[in-house]
Amino acid sequence: MKVLLTIVCLFPLLSQGQKIENIHAEVAAEKVVVTYDLVGGEASDSYTVSLYASHNNFRSPLTRVRGDIGAGIEAGRGKRIEWEAKAEMGAFKGELTFEVEAIVVAPLVLKTTLSGVKRSSTQSLQWRGGDHSQNVRIELLKDGQVQNELASVNNNGSFSWTVPGKQKPGNDYTLRLVNGRETVTSTPFTIKPRIPTWVKIAVPVVIAGVLLIPKGSEPSQSNRLPEPPSILD
Repeated sequence: MKVLLTIVCLFPLLSQGQKIENIHAEVAAEKVVVTYDLVGGEASDSYTVSLYASHNNFRSPLTRVRGDIGAGIEAGRGKRIEWEAKAEMGAFKGELTFEVEAIVVAPLVLKTTLSGVKRSSTQSLQWRGGDHSQNVRIELLKDGQVQNELASVNNNGSFSWTVPGKQKPGNDYTLRLVNGRETVTSTPFTIKPRIPTWVKIAVPVVIAGVLLIPKGSEPSQSNRLPEPPSILD
């Protein structure tokens, strides 16, 4: 089998801190051996690794493979995949391009901590992990009871939440993220009015005073009290 290999690394989850490095491939008898390093991420993460080739336009992963491939692969260097090329493709001459894909399998974790938010403000929610093939449902709870569902979004790790302007202020609010069988709940936080209550209250003030006139001085015409009517009139 004569094969000219061109190696391409496809790693769609770089935003979460993982990457594939040092990709190499070589023909060994009737097999192709691909080696790679999988670095970054968190210590608790594992990965589902797949190997694709250009003979079918990368539509489906290669199946006659063994080694550091499939589910439960841990990060590390010197990873090795053996592909039984002849058994899967038969005779082949030409150029092959390979893609190595690693999808992180990590616990769903909410990275954003809220303490007090104002109504009508926008909060950036960040999380990581979970099942990337399923949406993340985001719910607002108060005292453990669901108030409303904020959104159902792709598991891309972020969401901008605008706090409703009419949401009732109070304590013991939480956010809950649901992704497949995984659920994570935030620590309690407070929703505050946009304008403090004391600013909205106008207290009328009445000032009482006594006009003192120094002894020996005559009050001005404007300050002179009217003379009482004469009883003789």
